[in-house]
Amino acid sequence: MDESFLKLIYPYMSNKTYLKLRKYKHHNTTRLNHLYNVAVYSYWIGKKLNSFCTIDFEALMVGALLHDFYFISSKDENIAIYWMTHCELAEKNAIKHFNITEKERNIILAHMFPLAKSLPSSKEAWIVSFADKWSAVLEACFNKNYKLPSFT
Repeated sequence: MDESFLKLIYPYMSNKTYLKLRKYKHHNTTRLNHLYNVAVYSYWIGKKLNSFCTIDFEALMVGALLHDFYFISSKDENIAIYWMTHCELAEKNAIKHFNITEKERNIILAHMFPLAKSLPSSKEAWIVSFADKWSAVLEACFNKNYKLPSFT
């Protein structure tokens, strides 16, 4: 990945609380790896779209990296309740641990579109919603994961 991508993700991928996500299973990977995968796909899509429309890469990366920022296992919850509440759990943790904008909050809350309570309100929210679904398919069906960067 290029230097600008690594610079954008560093505050999250070097945060001790955030790195605890490696303990949680998510699809056929860890939640940390899933979030990184979504960030990679979102960044790639954003770079392609940025040639004809302006993309807010900081908001894009924050939303991609924090959209599933919660510390419960889906196995511990009723699956219907889990699907309907994890966006809000991720948003609360993002607010608690990081300084996020309204746009970034919407990316997190709307990433489960069309099942989310919130609609995507920006290009960046649409990108993360799509990248999340794409990543989930590749992880679950093909065991596709990007290698996590090391910032230590």
